[in-house]
Amino acid sequence: METANYLFLGFAVIFGVLFLHLASFFLRGRNLRRDLQMLEQLEKHSARKTAAKKKKTSRR
Repeated sequence: METANYLFLGFAVIFGVLFLHLASFFLRGRNLRRDLQMLEQLEKHSARKTAAKKKKTSRR
């Protein structure tokens, strides 16, 4: 029975590491979606600013 404790401890460590790995994937995906949303907002803002500049220079 003495080795059974090591077996259960090994399983606990393996499942703990697996859980941390999956949590890391989840957090990375969430951060990537947030970064993508920020880049899309910056792109829209930049496009509006460029369009306004072109419109302003074409009036002259």
